[in-house]
Amino acid sequence: MKRRKSLENRILVCILCLGLVGCQKEVIQVEEKPVETVESTPESMSTLAPVIVNHTTIQESTNQIVDSFVHGRNVQVSSSFKENQEDIIKEVNGCTISDDWHIITSEKKGKVVVECEKNKKLMIMELDEELLLTSMQIYPLLSSPTLEDNDIYYEIPIEVGLTPKLNGVLTIPYKTENPSVAIIMPDGLNNDRDGSGNDPTFRKDLAHDLAREGIAVVRYDMRLANEPFLSQVNEDLSLDDIYFKDFASCVHQLEQYPVDAADILFIGHGLGGSLAYTSVYHHFEITGGIVLIDAKEESGLDLMNEVYPLPKGEKAQVLKELEKKEPKDNYTYPLSFYKEWIDTGNDRYFQNIRQRILILKSHTLTNAEKTEYNGHYNIIVKGYPIQTDSFRVNEELYDKLASDIFSWILGKDILK
Repeated sequence: MKRRKSLENRILVCILCLGLVGCQKEVIQVEEKPVETVESTPESMSTLAPVIVNHTTIQESTNQIVDSFVHGRNVQVSSSFKENQEDIIKEVNGCTISDDWHIITSEKKGKVVVECEKNKKLMIMELDEELLLTSMQIYPLLSSPTLEDNDIYYEIPIEVGLTPKLNGVLTIPYKTENPSVAIIMPDGLNNDRDGSGNDPTFRKDLAHDLAREGIAVVRYDMRLANEPFLSQVNEDLSLDDIYFKDFASCVHQLEQYPVDAADILFIGHGLGGSLAYTSVYHHFEITGGIVLIDAKEESGLDLMNEVYPLPKGEKAQVLKELEKKEPKDNYTYPLSFYKEWIDTGNDRYFQNIRQRILILKSHTLTNAEKTEYNGHYNIIVKGYPIQTDSFRVNEELYDKLASDIFSWILGKDILK
């Protein structure tokens, strides 16, 4: 028995040895080859997707930037950014973004309005090709108007123009149902809703005086009072943007209120009067007449020169340049801006105006002024012997101004 087991063990060992030898014969030797390396070239490198600059991405970027600032966080900025982020955060931290007040002014530039505890602020941002912030300007917007309500008239707030909208006031007399309505335009492009020129309450006081007589009155903040940067000299400078678009908005929305929107009266003081004929010509709704208070009736470029001073001789140069088929745009202001002013001069539209016109001067009329409009059945000219170029020399005279305007509206003779 022992010899049999010993034999079996030997046989098993031989089988295992033969198996191992067979396995060794089937092992495949794999020759290792060096890995080929490819030099990196611009063509072979993977590139990031380019930044897409359009209205959507500008809006997203500007909103993200503002959201960071109002929550006290710094943002990634361009190397050309010069403002102090901490100062920006200090000014708007805690404010909220007004969703309805976001617009894009041009390529890579956006506006966002934030509502803060005391007022609203307009944040103007410029971005670079990577949509990184390159500059930031913040402007406080004018506060909402204080409204009056007494036994004679009441006031309601209105909003005028495109975003960001301008604050305005509509004064409505109690004693007159569906009253005629006057729009008072100021002697300046940057007056608030109450003032005109250097007089801080001219329009407000005149509105209240006319309301006492039974006339509703609209007055609103001028665009440059809210956005002074729009007057900066660049290719976007436009009289339409800073004046006429807002006026059109005011006219077209009056039908929403308890006034006679088919009987609108235009009252222009100073510059507002000088732009009257252009304003009225494009709006058939203004049927109640035109009142010009100390308004200069000049050509468009002469009027422009008073608001935007021109270098000596440039007026003649611009007029000559505009006669060319391919005029060169290398003057103080964009040629488009000169064209706008040329088109706004009262002398350009005067012959096409059929509404009644009342011209009031804060001085004794000269002989030339007395006879200038002879033969024009629709024009009345009246002077006041005060010699100060201002109707605010005393309140009695100012009250007389409102009384004369109302009497003229009723068709009464104010020259007696």
